[in-house]
Amino acid sequence: MNKSPSPLLLFIVIFLSFSSCKDTGIETDYNPNVRSSKDFIYAEDLLFEVINIYFQGITDSAVLNSKYAYIENCSIEYFSETDSMHFHYGPVNRWCPDNKFRRGSFYAHFNGPLFVAGSSASLSTDSLFVDDDLFEGVLQAEFLGANGLGQQELLVSTDSCRVTVNDTTRVIVIRFACDYVLTWEDGAQTPNVHDDDLLTATGTASGRSSDSYEFQISTTEPLKDYFGCNWIQSGTHQITTPSAQVTNGTIDYISDDECNYAVNFYFGESYFYDYLKH
Repeated sequence: MNKSPSPLLLFIVIFLSFSSCKDTGIETDYNPNVRSSKDFIYAEDLLFEVINIYFQGITDSAVLNSKYAYIENCSIEYFSETDSMHFHYGPVNRWCPDNKFRRGSFYAHFNGPLFVAGSSASLSTDSLFVDDDLFEGVLQAEFLGANGLGQQELLVSTDSCRVTVNDTTRVIVIRFACDYVLTWEDGAQTPNVHDDDLLTATGTASGRSSDSYEFQISTTEPLKDYFGCNWIQSGTHQITTPSAQVTNGTIDYISDDECNYAVNFYFGESYFYDYLKH
């Protein structure tokens, strides 16, 4: 004859079953990965905006010959007597063709001729705001000369840049450093037409997110910085976030439609995405 289990035994079995399910159902916290990735691509986007307008300034004949040009709603002045350029948007917000508002400026000071191996420029910002977010930093841009294919290369590096995001409730700061080698792959034959210029970039970066997560970046597929597009056209980074449960992931500037402001993130089996400002 079968006996029914006692109420106490049933309670123990149910409790142990619940505890077992609970222990094996712990969710992975991807917040450090996602926050670090989102903050980095935003900072990198601002960095390349500075690089691109700088590159247009040093290759434009109007700037080099007439000492002035108005490119992408940026006033560029060339002072050959002091080997310097001033890139400025003015003291109030100025709308730019990429649907962003900018104010402030940055300077480039050269220690030698343009596009001569060994010459370099120091780029420093001066109250440079993009959509009311403050971009601060000093960049070194060294001319490396032509590679084996005859394409000019530059090394762009910075020890510390920071983005202070406009927010009324708390201070939001993104910090980063980088070493990128840029190759001028297309557009050299038409220096005054900038929309056909293509820079590819490889290298490393590091930083700290707005939530104080440290991260490191390594380019795994060269970034395509096509000037006819307002964002990185394609390329991938590996991102390492040491404090995260899943330490490694991939940042993918997807190229589905050739000019895309969506960016995918992959961490283990999980997928996330973000949109660059547009």
